[in-house]
Amino acid sequence: MFKVSRFVLIVILMWCAKTYATNRTCSIAKAEVKLQLLLRRVVEESNHTQKNLANQEFIELFKQTLHMEGAFSYPFDSLVNVGKLRSTDETLRIFTWNVPQPRGYQKYFGFVMVNMNGQLKVFELDDSRAEFKSPHEEIGSPSKWFGALYYEIVEQSFNNQTYYTLLGVDLNDIFSSKRIVEILTLDNGEPVFGLPVFRLNDRVLSRVIYEYSSRATMVLRWDSDHKVIVSSHLAPMQPSYAGEFQYYVPDLSYDGFTFANGYWVYNPDIDIRNPSRKRPPRPVEPPAENYDPGFLYRSGNDKR
Repeated sequence: MFKVSRFVLIVILMWCAKTYATNRTCSIAKAEVKLQLLLRRVVEESNHTQKNLANQEFIELFKQTLHMEGAFSYPFDSLVNVGKLRSTDETLRIFTWNVPQPRGYQKYFGFVMVNMNGQLKVFELDDSRAEFKSPHEEIGSPSKWFGALYYEIVEQSFNNQTYYTLLGVDLNDIFSSKRIVEILTLDNGEPVFGLPVFRLNDRVLSRVIYEYSSRATMVLRWDSDHKVIVSSHLAPMQPSYAGEFQYYVPDLSYDGFTFANGYWVYNPDIDIRNPSRKRPPRPVEPPAENYDPGFLYRSGNDKR
């Protein structure tokens, strides 16, 4: 994959040298060649110290490149290990990637580009998951970011404010993984992460975090036909594992969030089947006293 991308970039550079292409496009293309080689070092390096040093070089060069004129519209297609999202209103571009750490942990990195009124700002994201004491309730910022790899963006508006809803994944550790629904809003052009708009019965959350067994595969996606965020319903593999999220798995049913009056409203047990199919049985029914939905992740200080 790297060899093919490198060949394509060499062709781009030759084109830059032999044509009247704009200087700004060629400058970004030349930087992209260096970024791709640095990213290859990050991916292939087995020594964690060297891997993190290469990633730091990548961050510094990527930051410089994103400040170049024309960077907001440049595709950066050769950076295949970097997630790239763009809002349909052309206000945001979001880049995220991860670097594996010792003992199966992950660290996340990213940039948010904000394009407002012809002014472009670039914000570096600092993975600060360990600083969140009540992650469902706290508001974040670029310097206090609940790190994740974002793969989908959904835009909703209410009272003249745009909510950029981000769907992401956190590979977490060798025992569990997480899926995250995050709200990004802009305050005077500054990104704000988290907003109390997730309505769950009598509770309102600022972000949603699903935690489940790292051996399982969970669905979290935007269904544009039905205008709903669809998620696998998670349940413990055995009733005695209630609250131990490394033992939670999808139970073949689905929950959802629909947007209404400025809130993402939780809808349990939604039906997204083909009408001709029967609902499959659930492997384990959680105990009645486990009244929290399966997605509700709690840290040590996150109370009911």
